Amino acid sequence: MTSNHLPKVPPFAAPENEKKDSEVGFLQKLLLVASVLLLLFSFFAGGMVAVDALGQKHSQKASALATKTPVPSPFPPVTITPRRTSAPATATSQPSATAVATETPKPAAAEAQNPSQKEGPHVLAKIFLIGFVYVLGWGLAKFNISGLKSQSQPNAIKILGWINVLGILLLYAFIIRRLYQANYNFVGYVRYVLVLLAAMMSLFGLHLLLSERSLIAFSVPILVAAAIHLLIIVTHYVFGKVPPEKFNYVWGDFLFFVGVTIVGVLMMIHLGIFSGLRKRVDDW
Repeated sequence: MTSNHLPKVPPFAAPENEKKDSEVGFLQKLLLVASVLLLLFSFFAGGMVAVDALGQKHSQKASALATKTPVPSPFPPVTITPRRTSAPATATSQPSATAVATETPKPAAAEAQNPSQKEGPHVLAKIFLIGFVYVLGWGLAKFNISGLKSQSQPNAIKILGWINVLGILLLYAFIIRRLYQANYNFVGYVRYVLVLLAAMMSLFGLHLLLSERSLIAFSVPILVAAAIHLLIIVTHYVFGKVPPEKFNYVWGDFLFFVGVTIVGVLMMIHLGIFSGLRKRVDDW
């Protein structure tokens, strides 16, 4: 009598499948850890470079004040001939106090160089390296999701997205503080825009990895921060005591608020601006 409970596959096939599944699971975990660490490192390094770029003008001004050469006296130096006494003045007499006071210290002039010359790599090299680390982590996450069908990678990307939003809010608060101080030029203003735009693009890049393509949840804290910015603008320029020469800075504040608000609204209404790019990413 034959048994009806015989296995339909050879008994040696199950261990091979289990071994293959275990190898795939190990590779998924390895790529998960590697991609998360690379993306976190790019966030941290990018934040440090952004804060350094936003505070570059302030640091240069402080360094210039610290190494500023002393203002020379408006009066010409006067050489006073000592009165003859019983002991005539020798040639080795010490210089007068006026001559010592009018000497310009040479080390101060040497230290008053541009602080950017003492920095390490150029800022463009730093941006390239940080961007390379971000793209590498993004590529590993994409391969883990599409190639290995990882179920844990999308959850990690969501967490990284909220960390990115937190970084955007911190940078926005730092920029609001700079705009409030009204002590920047056009180059500094462009730097503020580029820094926040780079942080936004990193968030959009993470979002391309997810199957759920709604940015509504991420747009809420950004719009709240923009509303707080508007309240600060109104309170400062309407109710505050702003000097007349500083009042033109209100347009820089207002334009920055409008730009952040437009980005937040586009994220909320979900018009599908990145639909073509998303389709290409899904086809990889």
